[in-house]
Amino acid sequence: MSEKRTLTLSVEGMTCASCVGRVERTLAGIPGVSDAAVNLANETARVSFAAPANLAGLIDTLGEAGYPATTSEITLDVEGMTCASCVGRVERKLTASDGVIDAQVNLAAETATIRYATGATTPADLARIPPNLDTLPSSKLEKTSANRTARRQRSRDLGNLPWSPQFWPYRFL
Repeated sequence: MSEKRTLTLSVEGMTCASCVGRVERTLAGIPGVSDAAVNLANETARVSFAAPANLAGLIDTLGEAGYPATTSEITLDVEGMTCASCVGRVERKLTASDGVIDAQVNLAAETATIRYATGATTPADLARIPPNLDTLPSSKLEKTSANRTARRQRSRDLGNLPWSPQFWPYRFL
């Protein structure tokens, strides 16, 4: 049996009690939804669901009914990833978090772009997820970050020495 989740979604386009009823019926008609309560004044819908329902399906169904859920996107820095396996773990962890619709992680840029349901989670909550990903042990993560910082500083220092390419034209004068 899958875990029951309860989320609050921001819903656009509701103007009256009839709209509220339609949104509630739409959400309640999705297999796996056990409860849906809509608040017109706050323009929110509180939904309790389990598999086979999922957040992306709820949002798609609301959009098809003419009452789209508000979504937002945020890009976070994620340090300590070293391979494609790390990227997969980070994406799975982020996608499994409440309110997250989709997550795309870039290994080279060390970033995660997260699309989430507004009202179901906050950027502050999302920012707290990456340190708990266990992509690397924390001591190694700190060491990797320190090594990266030291390498960048050495590169900057070496770039200012007379044998660096920027000084080559002057070397033969």
